[in-house]
Amino acid sequence: MAEPSHLVDPPSVPGYIWPLIVAVITVAFLATTDGRTLFVTVPLTAGLLVSAGFLWVLWQRRRGSVPWFEIGAVYVAVVALYMVYPLAGFLALGQTYTPWNDARLVMMQPRADEIGRIAWLYVCHLVAFAGVYLTVRGRLPRQAVPLSRPRLSFFIAVVIVYVSIEAFGMFLGLFYNTSADTYLGTYLAARRLPLLFAQLFNHLNGVKYVLSLMLMAALFSRYPASKPVIAGWLVIVGVITIVRLGSRTEVVLLILSAAMMYDMVVRSIRPRLVIAVAVVGLLGFVASGAARNGATVGGRAGLNPFAYANEFENLFTNAVHLDRMRPTIGELPMAFYVADFAAVLPQQFASFTKIDRADWYVNRFFPAYAMVGGGLAFGTISESVLTGGWLSALAAGAALGFCFAKIHRLYVRRSDRFGVFVMYVWVTTLSYQSFRNSTFSLLVLFAYRFVPAVVLVSLVAMALRPATVPARPSHPQDAVEV
Repeated sequence: MAEPSHLVDPPSVPGYIWPLIVAVITVAFLATTDGRTLFVTVPLTAGLLVSAGFLWVLWQRRRGSVPWFEIGAVYVAVVALYMVYPLAGFLALGQTYTPWNDARLVMMQPRADEIGRIAWLYVCHLVAFAGVYLTVRGRLPRQAVPLSRPRLSFFIAVVIVYVSIEAFGMFLGLFYNTSADTYLGTYLAARRLPLLFAQLFNHLNGVKYVLSLMLMAALFSRYPASKPVIAGWLVIVGVITIVRLGSRTEVVLLILSAAMMYDMVVRSIRPRLVIAVAVVGLLGFVASGAARNGATVGGRAGLNPFAYANEFENLFTNAVHLDRMRPTIGELPMAFYVADFAAVLPQQFASFTKIDRADWYVNRFFPAYAMVGGGLAFGTISESVLTGGWLSALAAGAALGFCFAKIHRLYVRRSDRFGVFVMYVWVTTLSYQSFRNSTFSLLVLFAYRFVPAVVLVSLVAMALRPATVPARPSHPQDAVEV
């Protein structure tokens, strides 16, 4: 088993950092606030202080160290990032959006009070999550257990299942056009398939991420011998993503999961390195998105990162747009409110028409864009706009805080179990979906992606085990180490 070297004294964060952070936030507030910006700077400052306060509480409970990869800390960082980037962009652009920003913002040119109204929903969600998570999480022992090594049959089973999924995709391509020349075309390709095949195509691609985590965890259980393999894997995936200018999700998730496993299994990552990598990763994420959308250095917007549409701005725009359109929407069907739970039931067995909120949004307001394969993530803040405002934002944050705290407590109690370890990394790295997509979107992903991956690999490994376990020697003296 891999021997963790950080169990007792992980790298600490000095105490003077926290008053320094508060001072910086205060100075930024005073420097950017006037009669026109007050609607935005107040919720922005409140959100930053709540995020810093959450990490400070964890720092206190951990006696000087910040658990960067704890699920609660990751989710708070996600919400803070999705909140800060568009609000800072609004201020940096002088409260006027450029032609290169999200087209909806350019058309609406929302006022500061409209932006601020949505910003407070972010703050409500963040406050409820932080309060409930810290309460339910409680104080836990700071200890780690070496990750158990899976058998050889497990490695082979993961490869077999992964290759089988790839073969299924190739087989499907023989009968249906699943190819795509553009980023939007990848979404349109799935829509051309019959319902059953579209469901399999979608969820099996998600199963591949679970398999990647299983293989990554198995490699880390043999660290440092597996170090060259892990490094080569990350480099290859990164280069392919940069060259193709395709979806950044796969490479970001893979790097995040590798960093998380390294921190949990091998050695705690120093705070300076965590922050440096996070900043570089964010810049790369924004730059690659701008390049994919056609941005150039010589363009009129230049190198201003806030002048281009991106993931954070798009999600914020959903909420701003729906807030303005809310009086024209009318009463929503019950299926809209229970969409996350209804999604667990296959459409073939549902006695009602299920609603995917993201599909509902893009088809209702932008049907032409949807016809060419365009899609828009929905977001829990957009959910709140349509289902109760600040009360809904509080409820969603509290519910997630409770669920994620329970998951973390489960991991702490069972951290030596390989399956629990993989599940915790999977939920943590995909926790952003609970904010980017919808509050309980992980429920359907767990049912149709994580569970099938575990079942398939377990069954194949069980079948392979007799062939991969060496036969016992007839005499004790014939035994050898393997």
